[in-house]
Amino acid sequence: MKTKTLNEIREFRNKKLQEMLNQLPKGWVNKFERMYGTTEASLIPEDKIDWAIQQCENSLRKLGKMD
Repeated sequence: MKTKTLNEIREFRNKKLQEMLNQLPKGWVNKFERMYGTTEASLIPEDKIDWAIQQCENSLRKLGKMD
């Protein structure tokens, strides 16, 4: 069973990932959807969320939208 704190952390990670996805061009989001089967951050499995966040950060860096 997840604790309240772990649930809050998961919610925060989902929120940050969704914010990043919303900044990506449609074609990039489509590619993300093919990889993960969804563009809804809350539906990405727990064991894949960290990697998804890293991929979005790298994509945003390439677009010059992130330091």
